[in-house]
Amino acid sequence: MLLFLLYIPYLFTLTISPTSPKELFWTCWFGHFVIYALSFSGILTPLPKDRPFFQQFFRPFIYTQLLYTLITGVSSIFYFADSLGYFFLTKVTIEVNSSEIALIATIEQYQLLAHTTLAHGLLLTINAYPKNKKDFYYNNNILDKGFYKTILIIIILYFSFAVTGLFSGIANKLILVVGNLFLLSFANSLETGKKSIVSGIVFLGFLGIAATSGMKEGLAMIGIFFTLYFFPKRPIITTFLALVGGYYFFDFYVPLTIYIRKYAWYGGSSTFEVVAMYWAEYTKDLVIDKEKLQWAFLTDRLNLLSTSTKYFEYIPTIRDFFGWELIDSMLMSIIPAGLRWDNMTIDGTAIARAIECGAVEKFIADGGTSVKPTFFEDSYVLAGTPTVIICHFIWGYLANLMGVWTEKLFGGYDIGCIVIYLGACNHFNIVASFENAFSSTVYSIVLILILFYIFKYLKIIEKNPQLS
Repeated sequence: MLLFLLYIPYLFTLTISPTSPKELFWTCWFGHFVIYALSFSGILTPLPKDRPFFQQFFRPFIYTQLLYTLITGVSSIFYFADSLGYFFLTKVTIEVNSSEIALIATIEQYQLLAHTTLAHGLLLTINAYPKNKKDFYYNNNILDKGFYKTILIIIILYFSFAVTGLFSGIANKLILVVGNLFLLSFANSLETGKKSIVSGIVFLGFLGIAATSGMKEGLAMIGIFFTLYFFPKRPIITTFLALVGGYYFFDFYVPLTIYIRKYAWYGGSSTFEVVAMYWAEYTKDLVIDKEKLQWAFLTDRLNLLSTSTKYFEYIPTIRDFFGWELIDSMLMSIIPAGLRWDNMTIDGTAIARAIECGAVEKFIADGGTSVKPTFFEDSYVLAGTPTVIICHFIWGYLANLMGVWTEKLFGGYDIGCIVIYLGACNHFNIVASFENAFSSTVYSIVLILILFYIFKYLKIIEKNPQLS
């Protein structure tokens, strides 16, 4: 099969001498873009023909692959540059730690292997997408007549799960589902010119919460959503707005999040006071060490290498691979924390692994850090190269399979992919620990079935008459 051509970039890196780590890194880094080209061109396997390519951005073989590998692989170039002594484009350090560069190159090679097998798994089920509307099991009118009924059902379900405290994972996924539904409704109203006051108000609420949360991900994901949604329809103006938004996100918002964490999270000030203080400093160009904060975001927060190096230094030099110990923690993760006989939580076992490997200090973890092993790091510490290959192949295969399934069940791309897949299956797009990955996959299947049967019972989705 032509899909095995995906492995050419990685196989080529095996011909590079270990004594040339810089050459190895750059070869691996450019290899990611070769895989993108092979994946999205249709050369290896025919792409879905039910809609133009530029209107399929949210499907897993594009969206999940890009988001996951930009974090695991491509963005590592900043950490690599920092290790070479660069600050942005300026060389500030002459002396370079050659052993560190060699380790970074080795990890990048593993990341390229992970990308290769992830893409293989994603593309393996690409032919299963519906060819036309008669292939959908059910149709929906959620954005029209069933919108508010759907919102009410999701809110009721959310409180039903949240009140127990045992299934917070499902409750959190419902927040993402309803959030995506409002975003889609608002974007659709902007596209068609129809008024959607409620969606607009909710969108502004989401925007305000994301902007003042101190977390970069929420605002970034909203920006990515609107960029990918409108690019096929208005490519020039969307690109322009995305570039302007990206500039201010990096120049204004990234340092702001540091201020919010420092003065609001830990300093006792209100978020409003912090934002007002920051705005006054920003407009007068008085933000302290702004460029250092931005460079730290690129080198330590945007990519994984700053923590990945700890796992690769520790395993298997200091201790052997985790093996069945990690599998046991993963399987236990589907049991709600309050019902577990070991009194551990999903995050608890993952953070304990991070502490042992030296990726985070115990006193920092006790203070409430969210630093946990990523899916890539866990796939390595499980058993090395074989499990990096197997785990990422399965991850890609499951992601695209879930994408196909949700589209067929919920009547197509808009609701099935953008709302249900990106909401219930969002864990495929991030770098979750094994515990979070496994429990989230199980809970996402449960949630999808619950929503499907409720929507079916209330006739929010109806069986495709062409299948009757």
